Amino acid sequence: MTERRIQAFVFDSGSGAVARINSPLLAAAAYDLAAHHEVVKAVTDPLPRGSRRLRQKYGVQVGGVSCASRPFDMALFAYAMTLNTYHARAVRAKVKDITGRPWVIAGEGSPAAKTIIERFFREAFDRRSFAQGMGCIWTDYEGLGNGYMEVVTDPRGEPVALEHLPATEMWVRLDGLGYIQQRGGEVAHFRVWGLDDEAYSGLPAEDPLAPGKPATHVIHFLRYSPWSQFYGLPAILPAWAAVCLSVLVNEYNLTFFQNNAIPDYAVILEGEVEEQAADVIRTYFRHHLKGQAHKTLVLESPSGSKIRFEKLTDSSAREGSFRLLRTDCRDEILHAHGVPPQKVGIVETGKLGGNLSSEQIREYQLSIVVPSQEEIASRMTDLIRRGFGLDGLRFEFLPADTEDRKLNAEIDQIYLQNRVLVPNEVRAKRFPDAAPLPGGDDPVGAPSMAELAGLDQAMGDLQRQIREAVKG
Repeated sequence: MTERRIQAFVFDSGSGAVARINSPLLAAAAYDLAAHHEVVKAVTDPLPRGSRRLRQKYGVQVGGVSCASRPFDMALFAYAMTLNTYHARAVRAKVKDITGRPWVIAGEGSPAAKTIIERFFREAFDRRSFAQGMGCIWTDYEGLGNGYMEVVTDPRGEPVALEHLPATEMWVRLDGLGYIQQRGGEVAHFRVWGLDDEAYSGLPAEDPLAPGKPATHVIHFLRYSPWSQFYGLPAILPAWAAVCLSVLVNEYNLTFFQNNAIPDYAVILEGEVEEQAADVIRTYFRHHLKGQAHKTLVLESPSGSKIRFEKLTDSSAREGSFRLLRTDCRDEILHAHGVPPQKVGIVETGKLGGNLSSEQIREYQLSIVVPSQEEIASRMTDLIRRGFGLDGLRFEFLPADTEDRKLNAEIDQIYLQNRVLVPNEVRAKRFPDAAPLPGGDDPVGAPSMAELAGLDQAMGDLQRQIREAVKG
């Protein structure tokens, strides 16, 4: 088996110098992006001949089917989630806040239909709960920019189960009609969920997705980027250099402490020194000092010669600069994810000593959590509509914290006061399992002047009756 070694280079436009990058993580970051650019150009090129030629040149054959080349190394980015603490915690925090929230089946429909749909989602991932199963898919989405959900249906086309397909194993067909999972030497073919059967009628008989051949469906969650129309790009991609730098800092410190925290030295031999002296010093540092602290080297120099050890690096200055570098890398990684520091265990204070967490978390909820939940809810609602034929029901996530509940209550109160909604409509939306209130279909609003006058008269009569009863 031949080993493919990727070498990356950094070009300094100021000095014109080119430096080689030896770190495997940085080298793999220079994946063949140019080839993928040609694939995107091939598919979007209106000229048929050029498009076909570029597809044949750059398309990846998986299971005998042409698939789009990936814009980056999926396995490398999956491995990167194990290399940086803040990257890993940011992914886990978003997955928990997005998919771990309570959910309900709301909308217009019979209680029996709601019960069936709710039971399906609770049992869809077999031994995993919906939050756990969807959490696996969303971990791929946040870490790799792509999440794949398999929809298993019965002969009638009704969904019976959901499965998580690892994003590292998935490929997208160039014709946009399906997906291929490759694991080892085996492949599995899937159709696109929601695509009409007529779209597959023109496929040749030998195609795995041709009409009459069994195939389940896949829902593809992808983080859109103009760079690729087939695959999504991960949120960490703009901060990829920060992840690489943090890895290099850790590797440097690890090497430093493997050398017993001894900084770099230059050994200078002056005067007439025996030829074997240099070899003895070199052997000592390579084989006797590394990994073994508190070793002593005894050297005898002839008259008129001198052996000097000079420190080349200032450990204190280097440590200070590395601390700033680690902080900058951490902040850039969190900014790329849109996660406030509090979510990964970092507490920040404002310039006047106030806590910034409430504002940052609020922005995080509105810009990261809510849009992602809306994306999942939209896909699950489409699954209910297409799979079960129920247009009136929808999948909804419930707000998790008191601030969201308070805001919803204030909004509902405004709707009620302005007669936009009636109490039973609010009750069905916020508490789907609760029974309607008697008289809850009548609008509630500010009372008129006549109603206030009648209420005043009734209160006066009630007070008079109370006084007479007390006297009696």
